[in-house]
Amino acid sequence: MTEEDKWTLRAPFEYELVVKKSVFLARAHPVYTEEELPKIIQSLSSATATHNCWACRFGDFFRCDDAGEPSGTAGRPILQVMDRQKMDQLVIVVSRWFGGIKLGAGGLVRAYSGVAAQCLTLAEKQRSISMVNVGFIGNFSAYGRLQALLSRYRAEIVSEEFLSDFVRFYVKIPTSSLEIFKQEVQNITRGKSEFRVEEDRTSCFRRVE
Repeated sequence: MTEEDKWTLRAPFEYELVVKKSVFLARAHPVYTEEELPKIIQSLSSATATHNCWACRFGDFFRCDDAGEPSGTAGRPILQVMDRQKMDQLVIVVSRWFGGIKLGAGGLVRAYSGVAAQCLTLAEKQRSISMVNVGFIGNFSAYGRLQALLSRYRAEIVSEEFLSDFVRFYVKIPTSSLEIFKQEVQNITRGKSEFRVEEDRTSCFRRVE
């Protein structure tokens, strides 16, 4: 993943494709955490399908599964489609009902990638912006200017801790603005911000309607 803007689904979407009597049904659904992924995959899978192959991407996290199809012919092609279309925060499950005619490795790749690509092309999407979690401090005299700075960068305030001599901020800002934002914080606090990127906090994406 890069720091450029991505796209995510505005709502779940599905698309069906028939290839040599095999039915491929792609279901795309938003996903935001690894914890919710198994439940969503289960809900999108069909108990009657021959295979339920899937791929997911949110931030730097990605997974894919061929679900019994030959290795590399299903999950990875679905994931590659998602990345080519700059999609994020979603999972796609493609259910296949075997129609009696073998497609071969190349045919499977084309079928799985084709149904996933068409599903995403037709789905309603919205732009999302990569965000990064940062922490810094400022004395009380700089509080108003720091609040104005956060507003200008459309930062999301996670928390503010009012301590004896200063305020500690934890915020989320657009990743592309990180360096210039850091410089402005340093200027306001005269280099005493203790600015740091919170590596232990999960990166997130803010939707832009």
